[in-house]
Amino acid sequence: MATMHTFSMVGFSLTKLLARILLGCLLLLAVLIFLLFDFKPSVHNNYPVTPDTALLAETFGSRLKGRALQQQHLYITLQESQALIAIGQRAFPKVQAEVSITADRATLALSYPVLAGALHLNVQASLVPDEQGDWLERVQLGSLSIPGSWVLRVLSWQASRMLGSDEVAHLIYAVEQVQLESDIVRFRFAIPDNFKGGLRSGLPLQRLLLSEPERFEVYLQQLQSHYQQHKPQQLSSYLDVVFQSAYVQSEQADVSAVLENQAALLALGAFFGPAHFDWLLGDGRSYPLSRPAPGEVQLAGRFDLQQHFVYSAVIKALTNRELGLLAGEMKELLDTNPGRSGFSFVDLLADKAGLRFAELALQSEASARNLQAFFLQPRDDGDLLPVFESLHEGIQYEQFLSYYVDLDSVAYQQQLALIQQKLLAMPLYSGKD
Repeated sequence: MATMHTFSMVGFSLTKLLARILLGCLLLLAVLIFLLFDFKPSVHNNYPVTPDTALLAETFGSRLKGRALQQQHLYITLQESQALIAIGQRAFPKVQAEVSITADRATLALSYPVLAGALHLNVQASLVPDEQGDWLERVQLGSLSIPGSWVLRVLSWQASRMLGSDEVAHLIYAVEQVQLESDIVRFRFAIPDNFKGGLRSGLPLQRLLLSEPERFEVYLQQLQSHYQQHKPQQLSSYLDVVFQSAYVQSEQADVSAVLENQAALLALGAFFGPAHFDWLLGDGRSYPLSRPAPGEVQLAGRFDLQQHFVYSAVIKALTNRELGLLAGEMKELLDTNPGRSGFSFVDLLADKAGLRFAELALQSEASARNLQAFFLQPRDDGDLLPVFESLHEGIQYEQFLSYYVDLDSVAYQQQLALIQQKLLAMPLYSGKD
């Protein structure tokens, strides 16, 4: 009896201990929620996306890609910052953001709704003038204030863990000096030599994108062989080749249809996309490809539509977000400027077709196999893109501003709805054969 009583007391004590641990965890969680989340967003704004927005972003992007990297200094204006925020909000509409720049401090504030908007994660980062590398003063998460040096350490560690490369992570510490003026932030930085060497040996993107990079290489070689043997001019002919092959591989080898489709899409991007795209995915190796000349392979009789379709599909495969449409919209807004071709809703049709194609290729095993099976019958470009004569093209700057205003206007959204209607009427994009 004494032994049973002892076991009973021990069991009761363990139960009390576990209950106290659970209660402590719940209290800690409650404290974290209280500190990190607010009932109201700290930011309320919606910057419009207009042709001027795209031009400001292009101006900053050109500066970033140009001599700034060689001279190791860069600046960004308040207007350019607001343009980048507007574009970012287009890609992530739930995020609200605003920026302010004075001679003493630059502040970026973000608000993100959680729990169906009942709570909000409010974040604020402050940059201060500094010549010793301590330019990130602090990051505020709700009521919790975190020193900037801690944040940089965490970001560096996370970058190293994700990319498997300390060289890339060192870029976080490349900023050596920050100068502030009214409406301008100036950075002086130093790119580590070991990072430059890392670039020459290739970025480890395939570690994030492809569990088995040889899949990508197989489809890339198939595309090249098909081009060399037949010189087809329709994009659909190349899709037939890789997705028929993906179907056979998925069926016979019993492998993931999603992974096969992802590798096929990335191979299409390497074959039809910018030069050296394959270098990014091949661990620094460039493949001796015989590529089609610009304009040689088309979609619906147009080279530009082939490019829009392929680029959008590849961006979807890389990011799994609607960034392909955003990139297309920015390109069209830039085209409204003098000397350019004008805004084209036909180009956006090809962008959305590429995005939908990649979505069907990757969203689930069933959807991936259905898309592969679609190409078991011979297809042509009419199966990829609907008739587009009713969509407007060549819209210039003043025309766009007077009729469409910005990307959130009713008139613009009606055009996007018409494009979506045209796509869903097609067997490929509706899921019907």
